[in-house]
Parts: sequence; structure tokens; C-alpha cells
Amino acid sequence: MTICSGDTALFVPTSNISGTTYSWTNTSAMPGITGMTPTGTGSISDILNNSNPVPGAVTYSIVPYGPTPSVCVGSAVTLTVT
Repeated sequence: MTICSGDTALFVPTSNISGTTYSWTNTSAMPGITGMTPTGTGSISDILNNSNPVPGAVTYSIVPYGPTPSVCVGSAVTLTVT
């Protein structure tokens, strides 16, 4: 995903399996980038700002869970916002 500084990085995870939920973690960000939420559940909606004169990147690890009653943990996927 590519955005401009000051824009919202909006990602809504989806699955073809009804009842799936998601947790995510901000796993890395370049120095000078602000506005990242460290962890969350469901959608990612961060307003990212880059004070650097060059493009930057923020990486999120997204893990699917569910559905109930088994609540299986799926494989993590990576989202990189530049």
C-alpha cells in the first residue's frame, strides 16, 4: 500500500471464512515516521506522517483467528505501507 505523508493507512482484513477476526502488530517503522498504533484488532487505520526528505515504510504483521468455537490461529501476513 502506498500513501502520502499525512494520509490514513486504512486496511480492512477480510476472509472467505465467516467469523474470522484479526489482530495486528506494528513490527517496524523507519525513523522519522509517526502516527503508528503499536497493536490492535480488526482494521488498521493510522494517520502516518513522514518527516524525512525520502519515502519511508511501516510494516504490520496481521494474524487471523477463528472462527469460534475452534478459534484456530492462521498464518501471519505482512502489510507494508510506503
